[in-house]
Amino acid sequence: PEALVAAAGLSGEVAFALADLGTGEILAQQGMDRPMPPASTAKTITSLYALDHLGRGYRFQTRLLATGPVTGGRIAGDLVLAGGGDPTLSTDDLGDLAAALAQAGVKGIGGRFLVWSGALPYLPSIDPAQPVWMGYDPAVSGLNLNFNRVNFTWERAGTAWRVGFDARAERFAPAVGVAQIEVVARQTPLFTYSAAPDCERWTVADAALGRDGSRWLPVRRPELYAGDVFRTLAAAQGISLPLPEVAQALPEGQVLASHASAPLPLVLREMMKYSTNMTAEAAGMNVLTLPDREVTWVRRLFEKAVGGFYDVVLQPQGWRVWCGGTLSWQVEQKTSEIDKILPTMRTDVVLDHAPSEKKPEHRAQQGSGTINALRCNQSTWTCSRLPRSELPRSGTVAGETTW
Repeated sequence: PEALVAAAGLSGEVAFALADLGTGEILAQQGMDRPMPPASTAKTITSLYALDHLGRGYRFQTRLLATGPVTGGRIAGDLVLAGGGDPTLSTDDLGDLAAALAQAGVKGIGGRFLVWSGALPYLPSIDPAQPVWMGYDPAVSGLNLNFNRVNFTWERAGTAWRVGFDARAERFAPAVGVAQIEVVARQTPLFTYSAAPDCERWTVADAALGRDGSRWLPVRRPELYAGDVFRTLAAAQGISLPLPEVAQALPEGQVLASHASAPLPLVLREMMKYSTNMTAEAAGMNVLTLPDREVTWVRRLFEKAVGGFYDVVLQPQGWRVWCGGTLSWQVEQKTSEIDKILPTMRTDVVLDHAPSEKKPEHRAQQGSGTINALRCNQSTWTCSRLPRSELPRSGTVAGETTW
């Protein structure tokens, strides 16, 4: 381990643990018991949970919808740019969507140009404690673009400065109209930010500019940003669109063109490589908007952590630990509602010791809306949980009254 850390050129305190996922065996470690801030290593949890719930073949979809028919090159209705929570959508991708729309014969619209970002909850900032100008702390929504960053450019123009914003990618670099910036004669602060209904306004200290250059600034209204950029790219394809408006609900319509992200494993691999906060937030939000979102990854992570604690502490004392097993007890003296519960009940932690008199202690959490029970069957003790609302009035399992 020391050679690996030295070869990586890591500074400061370094701690890690490499474990076999199937057996839990620690294969290599350094300072694994040392408390340290998790920082971006927490993205591994987000990645594993997203893969488990969304699937390895999952792709984020961004679509162009028409709410009316296309007649003579004109949409008799609205055009909707509908986001699907893609954290990797780029200006180049929007350029390809504009080209596909032109290939579909569209030259203009009779209604509005709408942008919809409701696929994910809106988050104005990933970490509000960060300085307002940090590009790694943008907003997150269901319609994102360029990791929700806009490129601020500046160059000398005599005694003044020529400044602007663009949404550059590899193939396209359209100017951005929904963000504006003013150079102010001051030393500090470096930047200030304010939001208007149709524009994001910045100021920058002239003392900080120095030579000509550029830097990424965060975007707080990503849906309007994406709409503004797409409108410019569509104009380059001969498609005239009005200014974008935010749709509060997704209209029904015909899909004229769509863009799919890379498969989820590739998206997450890039996130881990470059530690992109935007991708972590969007991936996590996509999971938590699934129909079974009441079983959140936080609770499951906590239960696995408890099981891991038992495993580390009790195994050296001769205990065996199982986590998350399905109950298969024989039921005697059934009540009318018990069959609705037992087929889906799972244990949180099972502790088993060789025939001895050792008994683990378990304290039920009060006021949690769940029943935590510790049951004994010879030398096996089982801790399980289920909502109070799902408990029958009484029942007997393996000859013992349990509720």
